[in-house]
Amino acid sequence: RQGGAAPVQEQVPEVPSKATDAEQVITDQLVVFRNVEELQAQNQKLLAVVRRLSRDKEEEAEQTKREMREEFGGKVQAALKEVDTIRDQRMLLEQRLQQITQQRDMYRVLLSEADRSLLREDGSEPQAPAGGQGGGEQESVRAMVQEMERVRVEAREQTQMLQGELEAARKEATAAKIANAQAQSDLAYLRERFSALEGSQQALGKELAGERERLGGVLARNEALEQKLAQHATSALAAQERERALTEERAKLAAEKQHWEQRSAETEKTVEALRQDKSNIHAVLKQLELTREEEGKRHAGEVESVRSDLVRKEQEWTDARREAAAERARADEEREAGDRRVRELREGLRAKQDECMKLSEEKIKAESALQLAQLQAETAKTALANASASAQQQQQQQSAPATVVIEAGAAVESEAARKVKVLEAEVLAARKAAEDAQAHVDNWKSMAQQSEQALQSAQSHFRAEKEKTGKAQATLESELSSKTASVAALQQQLESMTDTCKGLERELDEAKQQSESRNSGLGNRVTVLELENKGLKERLE
Repeated sequence: RQGGAAPVQEQVPEVPSKATDAEQVITDQLVVFRNVEELQAQNQKLLAVVRRLSRDKEEEAEQTKREMREEFGGKVQAALKEVDTIRDQRMLLEQRLQQITQQRDMYRVLLSEADRSLLREDGSEPQAPAGGQGGGEQESVRAMVQEMERVRVEAREQTQMLQGELEAARKEATAAKIANAQAQSDLAYLRERFSALEGSQQALGKELAGERERLGGVLARNEALEQKLAQHATSALAAQERERALTEERAKLAAEKQHWEQRSAETEKTVEALRQDKSNIHAVLKQLELTREEEGKRHAGEVESVRSDLVRKEQEWTDARREAAAERARADEEREAGDRRVRELREGLRAKQDECMKLSEEKIKAESALQLAQLQAETAKTALANASASAQQQQQQQSAPATVVIEAGAAVESEAARKVKVLEAEVLAARKAAEDAQAHVDNWKSMAQQSEQALQSAQSHFRAEKEKTGKAQATLESELSSKTASVAALQQQLESMTDTCKGLERELDEAKQQSESRNSGLGNRVTVLELENKGLKERLE
């Protein structure tokens, strides 16, 4: 191989352009390279893949946090709206309580007036009726009795209406239990609100019981008045006064009945609202349980995915170490092969140097032979000239043997010329051999220099590639350690979220227990109201 840096490693298949996942990307990137530029390009690709994976992981974490904020933020907003609704209901209950207090005061005034009228009737002496007025008084008494019967019928109808309203109040209590679950995110405030509502409801129940007792007293006094009407039927004046008193009492009872109907309607609405709250609370509890199960499944899937990614990264790291060891072994083999090649080249260079020395010696010998041949040629030329001169002299001296001498001189001259040509040919051959030997020596010297340069370039390239491979390996190790740390942080976050879910579960259980206790209390109150309504109905009948 001549010129430039020799390839360090053999060509391998190029990396595919599309990778299905992170494991495939890293596996495809762990290859050998033809030169330093390709190694740098592949390192840049690896860094881009690592940054993309880190960015994807951060985006997934941000998306998870954003979803949690949106989900629980909506629930908190719904709970706040429910709290506002409950606050409005409390204000409405306070207004109703004020109305009931006003009605109670009015009933007290009416009862005091009825008591005063009864005292006046007891203090007055009945007069003996005249014979002509007895029939008219009896008719008036019968009319009053019919009127009282009509009042009883109306009271019975009102009792039936109260029973229907009581059934509606039961439904409202069920709805109130469901609504209680919707406000579990603001549990402390709801507890105070429910305790306040319970206190208000107990106070209202006590007031309602007192009003019912007063109504029973009024009914008892009404019965006493009826008995007194029967006893004083013969007295027209007493009948008229009693009729007037009964009319007033009837008006008072009608007003009281209307107030009690309004009070009953308001109570039924309150009970219905409480039932709606309870139903809403149950619905929210179920929704929270479903959400908790979904969150648990999703977190379990994320943990399993993170663990699988960690196992895959560890396997990739093991494969990378194995491939790096193989690369080191190949580099060592190539270095040994290069060393052997250098030794061979150096041995060949020494052999060529020896051969060059031999060729130099031969060149020197050829030059010596050439000089000797030139000297012989000059000697022959001198002898030929001398022979020619002597031949001419002899020709001048002896004309007879001139031909023989000329022929002899020509023969000597031709022989000398042939020897000169032979010597010249040998000299040319020796020069050519010397030039060929010198060219061969120069060629081997240039080849040895090129081999030495190639060896130095290969060694420098190997050192640079080794340093870059070490840096890439250190980068991958740091990336792996950072990924491991991020995985540990995610596991800690998952554990904290699991603890939070457990705390929410405990709060939900407590809310369920409190809701059940409130529901049982509401059921007991509804039962008491039914019993009171039944007793009131019996008393009215």
